[in-house]
Amino acid sequence: MNYSSLYTRLIERAKSECRVRSVGTYYEAHHIVPKCMGGTDDPSNIVLLTAKEHFVAHRVLIRVYPGDSKFAYAYIMMCRMNNGLHSRIVPSSRAYQEARELHSSLHIPTGGRRKHAIYDTYSGNYYLGARFVRQFVSASEFNLFFETGRFVYIEPHEDLVYSTDPVIVPRKKLLDTSSGLVYGVREWRAIKGNYHIKMVKMLESGELKYVLG
Repeated sequence: MNYSSLYTRLIERAKSECRVRSVGTYYEAHHIVPKCMGGTDDPSNIVLLTAKEHFVAHRVLIRVYPGDSKFAYAYIMMCRMNNGLHSRIVPSSRAYQEARELHSSLHIPTGGRRKHAIYDTYSGNYYLGARFVRQFVSASEFNLFFETGRFVYIEPHEDLVYSTDPVIVPRKKLLDTSSGLVYGVREWRAIKGNYHIKMVKMLESGELKYVLG
């Protein structure tokens, strides 16, 4: 099967429907060209997918790029996203087994992260484990760096030179997924008049998304 063609058809069908978020309609923003491959937050690179389509898109991508740990990690996270905040599908037992086998074959760490090195693609530095990195970043920033491909787990090696420099943290901003525009947090509240609770609800619904820039 031509998985690249399947992915393209899925994206083009969603784009052709000119989808918008509205009350009673649930969509998730998906980067057409993944961030780990240089994709941007430009509106032309973002498409709204249903939860099922989003799951299928990531399942197809691991077949388009077999053996790539970044795509594998994204797929594994899709299988775990069932926290009651989103109208997501529950992965089938076959899909979950596939994710677990993929996790095992690529040695993607879950627990015991201190035993794995972290490569920071932004600075080019290597850090020996999450414990050192977490001195400089919050939990949300830490996870976001992995989701966007900035941080990559690698196996420790005696030839690596580990940095002790602080991790450079860009300012956290808000992406309005309906318009594709990016705002500073204070700027968003000033323009929209949003209180913190309302902003949190919009983040949970996917109307807003944290990005770093």
